[in-house]
Amino acid sequence: MRDVAVLMACHNRRDKTLRCLDHMCRQASSAFQIHVFLVDDGSTDGTSAAVAAQYPQVHLIEGDGNMYWAGAMRAAWAAAARLERYDYFLWINDDVVLDDGAMERAVGLAMRWESERTEVGVFVGALRDPVSGHVTYGGVRRPSRLRALYFERVVSEGEPEPVETCNGNFLIVPRKVMERVGMIDPVFVHALGDYDYGFRVARAGFLVLALPGTVGTCPRNPEIERTRVLSMTLGERWKRMLGPKHYPLRPWLVYAWRHTGWLWPLFFLRPYVEALWPRIFTRLL
Repeated sequence: MRDVAVLMACHNRRDKTLRCLDHMCRQASSAFQIHVFLVDDGSTDGTSAAVAAQYPQVHLIEGDGNMYWAGAMRAAWAAAARLERYDYFLWINDDVVLDDGAMERAVGLAMRWESERTEVGVFVGALRDPVSGHVTYGGVRRPSRLRALYFERVVSEGEPEPVETCNGNFLIVPRKVMERVGMIDPVFVHALGDYDYGFRVARAGFLVLALPGTVGTCPRNPEIERTRVLSMTLGERWKRMLGPKHYPLRPWLVYAWRHTGWLWPLFFLRPYVEALWPRIFTRLL
């Protein structure tokens, strides 16, 4: 029997968080047991109380409201790693709704891969929009190194398929990968920590593998309309761009330097130039 630590973060999405837990906790398997570590980052909608009442087996960790996704996921991971008993660490977003049997298929495949092959890797599950069915998150690769910030999503049809990096909405990390690569880099506050982690896994000599098909649904985060951005003042655009959910200076500098090649200064400057002169670009990052 293997043990899987499920790592989650939430903030004021009680219904979505409970729905995610419901679909996940119903997926029993004789091959592994799941243990959920959930960081509630300062929710004011009663998420913690509802989780504690309905899922007392969940390891609930309270945040102060300023951890954001990367910080909360690090805290969940650190709490699980301290117990030194888990074979796999599974990242999952609280707005994911897993398909029936998805956990058994995904974790089972990771276990079989580990027993049958010498290569070690992480396994990313693709997710689809609940309405359109289009793939929203998963493994990605760049069609050209000259377009270092452009990624195409990859969905494997048969065997797990190698990719460059991945979204962190559903990711299985074997313990031996965590022991060498570590956790999400503390430099990242909210975004970029998942892509950075996938790249670091690959640089450490491990594989980043897209699981076959999709494992569930997860709608894309809504994007702000371009017309609304254009109507902002320069100060408003600049504040937005430097916010934790976009391109805060130090995290973005580290990411661009690590992962965009020798032209990294140009890629680093790109979002800030867009904030200053948004009308010269057809797409705002």
